[in-house]
Amino acid sequence: MGRRTFDQVAAFDSWPYEGKRVVVLSGRPIEDGPEGVSVSAEPVETLTARLRAFDDGDIWLCGGGDVIAQFFRHDLIDRLELFLIPVMLGEGVALFPEGTWRPLFTLQGAQAYDSGVAGLSYLRARDEGPRIARPIEEPDEPII
Repeated sequence: MGRRTFDQVAAFDSWPYEGKRVVVLSGRPIEDGPEGVSVSAEPVETLTARLRAFDDGDIWLCGGGDVIAQFFRHDLIDRLELFLIPVMLGEGVALFPEGTWRPLFTLQGAQAYDSGVAGLSYLRARDEGPRIARPIEEPDEPII
């Protein structure tokens, strides 16, 4: 989890990751953090290798574009789960910072929620072709 994301989530009324191992990417210590929270300033490739030794090897990354860009740079992201929240901001922070290497991902599924939120799930396309965005093609049948 990125430090800014941690600071936002830590301000919630309750900690939503109770019982989960949480590693915050930061060089600053966390005072009185929730149980199970640790801090790491390791390079992301070193941290990833260490964390994959736990449990089933999967790591759930939660953070903003700066954090995700670090993992993209080392080709460490296999799946993207994006949630679109229907609020018109007019402006804001880009999902990925300018210059972020963006590998190809293939849409695996979409889910509409009663709240109006849409969840999109993508898998990393591991082909050997050029790593450029492909045009969006019309699906043969509706996704939702």
